[in-house]
Amino acid sequence: MDNKKIIIHSAQAGLRLQKFDGSFPAGTNGPWKHKVTQVRNTAHWAYLIYTAFLISKENKFRNAAIKACDYLLLPKLRPGDATFYCRISPETKLKSNGLIGQAWAIEPLIFIGKHEKKQEYLDLAEKILTIHPFNRRKGLYESVDIDGSSKGINGTLNQQIWFAAISLYYCKTKGLRKGKLYINAKECLKKITHKIDIYEDGCIKHSIKKSFKSCLKQYIFKYFKKELSERNDIIHSYYSQRELSVGYHSFILAGISMAFNNYPDLQLWKKLMKNKKTQKAIRYSFEAIKNSDKESGFAFQYNPTGIENAFFWQTFSNCPRANVTQEYFESAIMHQLNKHYDYDSSLMNKRTVDPDTLSARIYELAYLMDLKNYKH
Repeated sequence: MDNKKIIIHSAQAGLRLQKFDGSFPAGTNGPWKHKVTQVRNTAHWAYLIYTAFLISKENKFRNAAIKACDYLLLPKLRPGDATFYCRISPETKLKSNGLIGQAWAIEPLIFIGKHEKKQEYLDLAEKILTIHPFNRRKGLYESVDIDGSSKGINGTLNQQIWFAAISLYYCKTKGLRKGKLYINAKECLKKITHKIDIYEDGCIKHSIKKSFKSCLKQYIFKYFKKELSERNDIIHSYYSQRELSVGYHSFILAGISMAFNNYPDLQLWKKLMKNKKTQKAIRYSFEAIKNSDKESGFAFQYNPTGIENAFFWQTFSNCPRANVTQEYFESAIMHQLNKHYDYDSSLMNKRTVDPDTLSARIYELAYLMDLKNYKH
């Protein structure tokens, strides 16, 4: 079954899951086992189902996707008139789910807002992006909780990359090559190459590389304040830094791919692809297809590693270090689907601790489609 059919069949299965108010089942944030709201998975399903509409032209998909986006516009989902309320518990975590929670929430608003010319979707996306302070000296974004308060720089690498990527996605949609959102996103990605740290085998570390001085200040702050910020949660996580890094490696590469696809002419990409760390990370992505699920519960059954690696390889297919054949590209996708996709229910819900979220994350398969050829 080709990717288009998988998308359409999955979208059809999604229609059966959609609630009367337009929302979809919440899930548990994968192995994190958090209590979360419906925001994140509703956003994922909206993106997938609208993609099915662009391919099939069946209005049932269009109507369901718009209904999901209209749900995301409800004021109750932003109780402080600021960021989306994404996470209910644990109390030590931000209710906004940091940068990534907001990036996921607005992704379909930009996608569908562009195609449907719904300005209210794009306006809300811009508001969410603008709310987040940007530290120009460090080239990093700050997390903002649902009351509108800044919680300091987010120290998780994938969240910085994805927030910058979604910012560029919005800028591309609006045709922007200037302004704060564009400049900040470009600056973040430009400086991120200096903040990437990798293991010897090329696996990208989950946290942004910090200086000794920064680590010492962070420890002192925590000791005296006795509070956890979003950037430090992972240090106290049940999961090891290595397990998180293995599980999120492909997700980081997918975020880079999204940013590149929006502005492929930026000079920073040449520097990034020539970076020795990047080259080792690319080589590791081939090994990750074989072994990462054995080392991390965040690979394949939470982050769709096979689809994300295929997205990266497709995006950077001309990179000499990648050298990906069509057979290898297709095998990465099939590896993901064969492990976790239930062809009877048309849901990616097999062998996972969070079937609701993994089912929604089949939407990432849409990244592999050339949607320019599918216009509403």
